[in-house]
This record gives sequence, structure tokens and C-alpha cells, in this order.
Amino acid sequence: MAYIRFSPGAVVDVRGAEYYPAYAHGRIQLTHLITGEIFKYEQRDGSLELPTVEQFQLMQHCGDAVT
Repeated sequence: MAYIRFSPGAVVDVRGAEYYPAYAHGRIQLTHLITGEIFKYEQRDGSLELPTVEQFQLMQHCGDAVT
């Protein structure tokens, strides 16, 4: 399993919004800086879940997430 090391106090820009990154149950938890809302990623079955490391890396590759 891949792992991304975030610096303490790191902020991730996701589609123009800023989030604090953390890990939760093997997935990446992104917490919105202002609202505290947790970012959810749409899964293949249409459900919304925390993004996996691989999904987060895809978001980075596509430019949706900037660390």
C-alpha cells in the first residue's frame, strides 16, 4: 500500500478549497479549513467515501489536488 507523508500543518488545495490532510482507516481524510466538512470522493458504485491513497494520487496527477 502506498503512503503519502504530509508535513505538519500542511494544507492541500482541492479544486480551489483548502483542506487539512490526515489518515483515517487507510484512507486520506481531508478536512475543510473553514467549515470542517470532510471531503468525499465518488466511488465506482456512486457512493461517496474518503479517497484512497491511489485516488488522491490520481487527483494530484489530474491537477484536482495540489499539495
